[in-house]
Amino acid sequence: MKFFAQFGGISTDIPWDRPTDDKVREWRDSLSFDLKDWYIVGNVIEKHSKTWDVDIMFIQPTIPTLDTLSQQFSEMISKGFTNKLLIDCAWMDKFYQEEWQPIKKIRPDNKFEKFWNGQWYKSEYTADKVNQIGEQLWYYEWNSPHDNWYKGKDRGYNFTGISLNKF
Repeated sequence: MKFFAQFGGISTDIPWDRPTDDKVREWRDSLSFDLKDWYIVGNVIEKHSKTWDVDIMFIQPTIPTLDTLSQQFSEMISKGFTNKLLIDCAWMDKFYQEEWQPIKKIRPDNKFEKFWNGQWYKSEYTADKVNQIGEQLWYYEWNSPHDNWYKGKDRGYNFTGISLNKF
């Protein structure tokens, strides 16, 4: 095995490329659902450093229908792999804030696994509160600042996104 990755219950044996704006737009245009309230965030738009993934967030104060969210996550990840992109998607109740505020998130998995260059890379997502709420849905709550928030602060992120429709 030369390459393998699994996220959100979806796997691939084809390595992805670094995202470009054109590749992200091509992926976005392949999606079959309404992109209202979906935002692209992170280094693809912040440009603080090169990145291997595309961070996509569904920002809405209330939790959406879980079946719909699960289907959208699966389509995003699957079509990402098809387009040689790693899509890291989640629902959040709000954007991160410049000053810490508690945050809620739903992710399509509780871990990410990759085999590359003869080594396994595995990460498990943690939070102050973690619950599995569906077959491929995990709910997270942070009541105090965590690594991703600190990483964004250290890099100078502005903690906003660009509407996926307008990217």
